[in-house]
Amino acid sequence: MECLITKLTNISSYEEMESVLSMPETINEADGILDDLKLSHTTHSKDFLCAFPIYKFPKSVLGDTDVGENNEILEHATRIIKTPSKNKGVIKTAIVNFIYHFKKWKSDDKKILIYHLFEEYHQMSVDILNTNDSEKQLILRKCQKDILDTAKMVGGSALVDEIIGYKAIVSTNINFQNEYDKAYWAALKETYDGGDYVKCIEIIMFIKNVLMSIGSNTIVLEESTAGMVSHLENDNCSFLNIKDWAIKTFDYIKTVHSPAHDMELESFKRDLHIKEIYLPTIIKNLFCMIKYIIHDFEEIKRKMNQP
Repeated sequence: MECLITKLTNISSYEEMESVLSMPETINEADGILDDLKLSHTTHSKDFLCAFPIYKFPKSVLGDTDVGENNEILEHATRIIKTPSKNKGVIKTAIVNFIYHFKKWKSDDKKILIYHLFEEYHQMSVDILNTNDSEKQLILRKCQKDILDTAKMVGGSALVDEIIGYKAIVSTNINFQNEYDKAYWAALKETYDGGDYVKCIEIIMFIKNVLMSIGSNTIVLEESTAGMVSHLENDNCSFLNIKDWAIKTFDYIKTVHSPAHDMELESFKRDLHIKEIYLPTIIKNLFCMIKYIIHDFEEIKRKMNQP
């Protein structure tokens, strides 16, 4: 025990500590100590060896050593190293306590990291929805890929799938409360009737982005929306263009929403064949279906968070 303590406590840099701890002879020495203390069947040598960098470089490993759990880990690590080797019972108890608190600390730390990976990934989803800058979207998607790479190292493919699979319904720069009131829809109709399609394009893109955030096979939706926006921007949109885009969007919604809303969705689709094709009304109907999806997801989240 003294040889290992002397060798490791005389190290002057964290990088050197990492290098020495990974050497086979160091691991073999640790295995011998644990075997002598009758701990080899319950304690891994790599966990035991973590006591040394924590003792030598506590702030680099633990951070704030005044925090309760961090301070307790450091105290047990110090006791392992400072206790005379003849007091095997004290050392054995210190190792058991260190391993317990260290593993708990690692577990809590991992949970915090996973939480932040979830938050950062889906916050970037919000940022992507909130910008029409294709270059910025590209950068954000690259950052999301980097987050998923980190997640794979932390929790494997299962964690990556969980992060991707969690569909956070997010709102964009459009204010929902304004959209629900009559004034918003009146303004949308007024600007559309006046040949100004900016508001229509804004909410069409919002609808597309929300739907893309909760589905997978989005090619048809993307292409039809791109075509619709292009027609509006070039002031050459026909009733057939509007009808085709609306049908494809309703069809996509049917694949991702609750069947409980199928009847209303089919009613909106039927109107496309028997009523006047008027874009503001169609957009309002589509937004109604989006509202249901958001409500249903929020209900699922609420129930999942219940104790």
